[in-house]
Amino acid sequence: MIPRKSVLWTALIILSTATLLCAQKNPSSNDKKNAQQPAKTVDASSFSILVNGRQVAREIFHIESHSGEALIHSELHYANGDTKAEQTADLQLGANGTLKKYMWKESLPGNSMVAVDPVNDNFLTLRYVENGTDMTKAKDLTQPLGTDTNILDDNFFSHIEVLAWKYLASACKPNEKGVTQCKADAIRYPILIPHQQTSFIMSVQLTGQAKCKWKSADHDCTSLKLTTESGEWTVFLDSADYKMLRVLTPDGLEVVRE
Repeated sequence: MIPRKSVLWTALIILSTATLLCAQKNPSSNDKKNAQQPAKTVDASSFSILVNGRQVAREIFHIESHSGEALIHSELHYANGDTKAEQTADLQLGANGTLKKYMWKESLPGNSMVAVDPVNDNFLTLRYVENGTDMTKAKDLTQPLGTDTNILDDNFFSHIEVLAWKYLASACKPNEKGVTQCKADAIRYPILIPHQQTSFIMSVQLTGQAKCKWKSADHDCTSLKLTTESGEWTVFLDSADYKMLRVLTPDGLEVVRE
């Protein structure tokens, strides 16, 4: 078991899971659970996306929590030679980090849209328009996936940060002395990539503490390993506030917070 700092609760405020855990630490907070809370910005920044050391894209994102829900808005600007793309993604999470709604839009090089909505706790509807923005012409696919499904769409790495926080909310609990402890056990999560209309299982595991480079300086980082049948990602979170600083893959992909 790896001891963690109490600042973890601040980093996890995005999820209702974390809100419930904080309430366990501070029972008086339950008295205010029905009060309307103002929106709180949890993280707002950008990621530089590099392949073999060369920047090919940039993601600008804003994550906020509001009245027990999390709202993640992301904009992707991709430019690699003559290939350019402009995309946006809006992810809405409800109680315990469950999926409430997802919308993906592309405005360059063409116009297309994808929407994901829960049918019930066990099925999702994926609606997509390949050329255009008229959702009345959308094709519908029913996916046998529950509201615990995690969205990880192409090149939106803010979704990785949200998944990392969700994992820590499950792996880290206060002990009888009120000290937060994290078990370095792997947890398997159902994943949906709406743009590709594909799903799979991803394993997330805490691998410990490490020094990681960010803005030419060494930082104390918490490292996670994300694994699927097709590959592996190493994620580094700043141990001070648990914001994601870097993502690395063996095939040369690197994502760095700007």
